[in-house]
Amino acid sequence: MEKLIGEGAFDLIADMTLHELTCEVLGGYCTGANNRLQAAIEHHIPMVVVPGALDMLDFFIDEDGRGLPDDIDRRKKVYHNSSIAHTKIYREEAVTLAQTLAERLNKSTAHVTLILPDEGFCEAAARGGPMYDPEVDEAFISTIKPLLEQHIKVIDVEGNINSASCQKAVADAIMNLV
Repeated sequence: MEKLIGEGAFDLIADMTLHELTCEVLGGYCTGANNRLQAAIEHHIPMVVVPGALDMLDFFIDEDGRGLPDDIDRRKKVYHNSSIAHTKIYREEAVTLAQTLAERLNKSTAHVTLILPDEGFCEAAARGGPMYDPEVDEAFISTIKPLLEQHIKVIDVEGNINSASCQKAVADAIMNLV
């Protein structure tokens, strides 16, 4: 996507999966898409941003069962398959990611809307899910909000990223920018 943005393929970005940002900042399995959001910022493209999957860190499990971090038993987790474990980030990691995302979004000169669902940024982090942790989600939200410059529009949403209320907020934000 970053390459296509640079080639002028988009007039508006709806970025609802910032998982690569988590891996870029904290490590993990899904690396390779470093500098997320930078191309849209550099090309002055309006964005609707949702921190989708920003709350999970992935680890690759090799054939011998190696690859998991030493703290795997303390992390809330779900196994995507036999090779990948999705793990919930810790509170201090959420703060670091909020600071990183705010720093990037603040560089934008185009319209930016950030949508913040209050019940998790991925399906497994929804209320009752294996990675549900409202303290971590609140740490992210309460850290990022005061760091954002006034030109960043913030929309708080009750529910998980996959809830109807969040999806409606995203659609409305896109239509407002169109």
